[in-house]
Amino acid sequence: MIAKSRLTDGAAVVSLLPPLDPDTGCSEMQAANFLGMSVRTLQAWRIRGTGPRYCKIGRSVRYQRRELVAFQRSHTVTSMTDADVRTHGVPRNDSLLPLASDATAGQ
Repeated sequence: MIAKSRLTDGAAVVSLLPPLDPDTGCSEMQAANFLGMSVRTLQAWRIRGTGPRYCKIGRSVRYQRRELVAFQRSHTVTSMTDADVRTHGVPRNDSLLPLASDATAGQ
């Protein structure tokens, strides 16, 4: 549900804040604002099947606030190692890379 308010000149203002009720549907714009992403990113995620779960009724796309929060929680990491595992499937181990001094020592 998009919250609208009227200004004194009659222009409508659309709220970018998602509703507080966890089951209420958010627009693409509200969902993108909540996650700090662009609407185009959400659209690309839907095509790839990698973004938050959504509801589609006809041509209208809605995101439940609870799904946005769950998506955000599932992508929360506590360290760079967690982020590397999420991104690459394994932790990066920079200690396996030869140092410049090691490469010249054998010459």
